Amino acid sequence: MKHDSLFAYGTLRHPDIITYVIGRIPESEEVKLKDFVRYRIKGADFPGIFPREGEQVDGTLFTGISSDELLQLDDYESDLYVRQKVEVIHLDGSLSLAYAYILPPENESVCTEEPWDLTSYYLPNDG
Repeated sequence: MKHDSLFAYGTLRHPDIITYVIGRIPESEEVKLKDFVRYRIKGADFPGIFPREGEQVDGTLFTGISSDELLQLDDYESDLYVRQKVEVIHLDGSLSLAYAYILPPENESVCTEEPWDLTSYYLPNDG
């Protein structure tokens, strides 16, 4: 069975969320995505990314993602995003390919200009 990698930059980085979507927490490492920007979606607690030269997005690279898990992730992410391959930068400077959910140009307008990071995200049931 073929396995892929996923670059997660938003709520999927939270252990409870990735477990909810695919039923487990895959092996992971912290990586960067060059020439993309991440902003909060209008009226939501989650972000979107799209290309922007000179910017950089931090994220988590999940490895060993099965085809079935990719389909579950597609359902979770909805048609707001497009899943496409991107090149991520590892901490040692090496590069690898991974899938990421990116806002296509026609959906970039759903973003605010407010940067988003995981530390600003909260779960509704947190006290």
